[in-house]
Amino acid sequence: MTKSKFIYLTDLLLVPLFVLTVWTGIELHVAGHGSDHAVWHHWALFHTVVGLLFMAAGAIHVKSHWGWYKGLKTLKRRDKRKMVLLFSVVFLLVVVSGLALLFFSTVRIP
Repeated sequence: MTKSKFIYLTDLLLVPLFVLTVWTGIELHVAGHGSDHAVWHHWALFHTVVGLLFMAAGAIHVKSHWGWYKGLKTLKRRDKRKMVLLFSVVFLLVVVSGLALLFFSTVRIP
């Protein structure tokens, strides 16, 4: 597989993983308001797995486009670069908060 095809497939994979992550997060939130713990647990597990896959694909995506980040010093098209940089910062914040919840959560399952 060529490098450009690999980058294209990784970029294409990010779209459904993003949608699944958002959808499972919403379903997890809704299940948290219910009384059935098993339903909440299943959504939590599904959301965690999909979120980790999204994080891994995002890391591969950033690694594939690392040259863009190196080129931030020369800002020719400022508007587009600022938006992509904003998305990158938001992604980093979401990853850090998700990993913090995953590893440092104090929720005790009865």
